[in-house]
Amino acid sequence: MFRDHEVQYLIASVVIASGVIGWILWYEVAIADSDSLPSTVTSVMHGIGAAISASIFALATWEVSMVIAKRWQEREREKAREEGRQKADAEWQAWLERMREAQKEGREFTEPAPSERGNGQR
Repeated sequence: MFRDHEVQYLIASVVIASGVIGWILWYEVAIADSDSLPSTVTSVMHGIGAAISASIFALATWEVSMVIAKRWQEREREKAREEGRQKADAEWQAWLERMREAQKEGREFTEPAPSERGNGQR
């Protein structure tokens, strides 16, 4: 799925990382202002690593959630298809039984086959 949304993920990762980096810069400059310049720069650099990790984690979590949701939808669709097949098989079996019964009794059987009924008319 990642390949389907590369640009959106790139933009989201930059936004997430930029937000976290902005917060870290604000904190290191405005709140933790008693540190030396090298200590502040080191803290900011550590924060950039954390920001990148946070954006990767957030996007990976989203991607995993989307994969799980897609698989669940596929299972539901397959379940619905299988139920449809079973219903069609049951309709054909019932039709065949009625046709055989009519033949056995020598009656004319004019009921259309399930595939000839069209648009849910029964």
